[in-house]
Amino acid sequence: MTILQSIRSRRALAGGIALAAGTAAIAAPAVAPPLAANPLNDADVSPSVNGDSGTYESCTAMFGLTTKETASYVTFAVEGAAAPLPGIGDGLTAVLTVDDGSSAQECMLEEGFASEAEWFEYLGGAPGPFVAAGFPYPGVPGYLVPIFGAFTIGSVAPVSVAPTLTLRVEATDPTLSVTSSPTDIDIVPPSEEDVILDIADELGGPTSPLGGKFLDFVDGGGCVNDDPEIIALAAALIPLTGVPQAVYNDLSADPCDQLLLATQLRVGQLLFALLGTGVSVTVDRPTPEPAPTPAPAPVTPSFTG
Repeated sequence: MTILQSIRSRRALAGGIALAAGTAAIAAPAVAPPLAANPLNDADVSPSVNGDSGTYESCTAMFGLTTKETASYVTFAVEGAAAPLPGIGDGLTAVLTVDDGSSAQECMLEEGFASEAEWFEYLGGAPGPFVAAGFPYPGVPGYLVPIFGAFTIGSVAPVSVAPTLTLRVEATDPTLSVTSSPTDIDIVPPSEEDVILDIADELGGPTSPLGGKFLDFVDGGGCVNDDPEIIALAAALIPLTGVPQAVYNDLSADPCDQLLLATQLRVGQLLFALLGTGVSVTVDRPTPEPAPTPAPAPVTPSFTG
């Protein structure tokens, strides 16, 4: 069995990443179906805008968004000249347009996590040492976006072509101007094979000593604990994961075990990074045009004789 197969199926040392507090699903994001009963064609779906109030339907309610199994996420950075700056959900509304080519729906993004505890709930469970150190809370709230079966894991193909997702941010204050970037939300299908090559690049490239040894290890080239190249590879890969050496030592002192765990974790980190999208929002208050100066009253000339 190759390491790539192990990443997909093996319960490694001490349950490996899978047992180390719920990272199995993180290491391989789920293949999401087109969100049961495709809401774009479902007559029971609430309209995009409720009544005459101008408030949008929640994307979370419309598409059944819960955790990473069904939802990607967006984080927002708001800046600009407006003072005070409004925030998402407090003066600013993030509106998602979901277009499947034949119809489109609009909905409002809702906060999926805003604390470390909610972040780990989004990931799928209570954190263990690998999750806590390897997948830290990003420090800002995340707003949930539907995945729509855009992910391909192993030999499993996407269930359907994902609809296009476009985002705009509206201000409740009509005197403000709002721009955001990006406006297209692209959920890139992750590939373990591509991620393996990315890790080889992090180690110096596929033809470098470390990168080449890593690709050989992943391809099933074997592992011997007292091999100096294996020891050097583990020592180089572990810091890339951000997990302290002591956490690996607590599970095993063997370089081969540590190398397997570091490989699983780094693959999971790079795959999971594709789930989040950062959006910059600029909010300005245009300078009002100066009020026109009233025309002077006509002066009637007077004559003296």
